[in-house]
Amino acid sequence: MRTSRPPQADVISVTDAAPRIIAARMNREYHKWYSPTLSREMELLVFGHSGVPLLVFPTSMGRFYQYEDSGMIAAVASRYQSGALQAFCVDSVDSESWYNKGAQPRDRIQRHLQ
Repeated sequence: MRTSRPPQADVISVTDAAPRIIAARMNREYHKWYSPTLSREMELLVFGHSGVPLLVFPTSMGRFYQYEDSGMIAAVASRYQSGALQAFCVDSVDSESWYNKGAQPRDRIQRHLQ
C-alpha cells in the first residue's frame, strides 16, 4: 500500500526551523549607535558570548545582517553556543562611498576613509 505525502503547506524543512531554534539557545545582540565620525547611525550584530572573535564584513552593498541571513551563523551554531566562537557583524558605508554614483570619485574615497 502506498502512503500519500502530506500537503506541502504542512511540511516544514529543517532549514526553515533552524533560525528559530538557534535564536532560542544562542546569544544574539543587536547594537545601534550614532557615529560622530560618519555622521550617521551604525548597526552591529554579535553572536556568541565568548571565544575566538571574528570580525565579519558584509559583501559589496551588503548589510550587517547578511552573514546571518545567508546561513553562516546557523552552519556552525554549536561553536557559538559552546563559547568557542564569537562573531561581530559590522555594517558598511558602501552605498555612501564606492557605490554612490551621485558623488565625485574624490568624495567617494573620502567617505570610505572616514
